[in-house]
Amino acid sequence: MEREYLKGLGLEDEVIGKIMAEHGKTVQSLQSERDAATEEVATYKSQVEQRDNDIKELKESSTSKKDYDDKIAALEAKNAQDKQELESKLEQIKFDSKLTLSLKDADVRNPNAIKGLLELEDIKLKEDELEGLNEQLEALKESDGYLFNQPEDTAQITTTGNPTGKPGTETDVFAAAAQKFS
Repeated sequence: MEREYLKGLGLEDEVIGKIMAEHGKTVQSLQSERDAATEEVATYKSQVEQRDNDIKELKESSTSKKDYDDKIAALEAKNAQDKQELESKLEQIKFDSKLTLSLKDADVRNPNAIKGLLELEDIKLKEDELEGLNEQLEALKESDGYLFNQPEDTAQITTTGNPTGKPGTETDVFAAAAQKFS
């Protein structure tokens, strides 16, 4: 989606900004899912290649049934360990992706800085939700609010002493100035 397209529809810049921010969240989410899937595919491919090599080596080197059985048992143990490591790595990728998206949704200024302040071992990914994150973010908002984007203050500041911000008469300006210095 491009800003020019939205401008062509007659939308105001403020509305376009909000639409683009929301669209950015969706894109970020999809990119995280794609990255996790790509990593998973690459890991599976390398595992299949490694197992093919192990089978080829086994066929070439086995001479007796006992050797064959021993090598099969060793390969099964290695494959179980590889599977455990892969599952752990994939869980970490899912956790990192969900944490990044959650921090973006929490409107933090610098996700990497916030990650350094979080107690990550206290945050658990359960059913696609991060338990323990909201409590830590709320505590950080209270103690270090500058780390989060704040809503813009739209109060109008006037220099004429006219609180309405509407143009006044010269008399109003002089009266405000006189009152200020008296």
